[in-house]
Amino acid sequence: MNESESREIIFGDFNLSLGLFREILKNYGLKSATTKFSFDEARRFSDELILVKDVEQVHKLIKANPSGAVSFYEFAHEVEDRHNFEKLDFISQSDGRHEPFLLLASATRNLMDVREEELREEQEAE
Repeated sequence: MNESESREIIFGDFNLSLGLFREILKNYGLKSATTKFSFDEARRFSDELILVKDVEQVHKLIKANPSGAVSFYEFAHEVEDRHNFEKLDFISQSDGRHEPFLLLASATRNLMDVREEELREEQEAE
């Protein structure tokens, strides 16, 4: 298997986690339009999601921080979009030994870091 094929398999794992996360959000009736978007809340949610070991814990995390969950989802969805349309890659190689949402959380965290840098550069250019 070449590196490109390996990256697509990893991205497939990312998409599975993202799809599951999206369905869980839908079950709680959470949508982007109903929740204010926040970098800080998304980052805090991501930090906690990395440690989650099962779907039941994800439910608890979303109940405890619904706005963080939706903010996080917005970034995660952007990872998917940038991968599909811009061919940008925020997903690190995995050794296969991780918590179920680690790949989703870490790739999204990588994007958040890039977005913050892009915003800083835009502000400095003004």
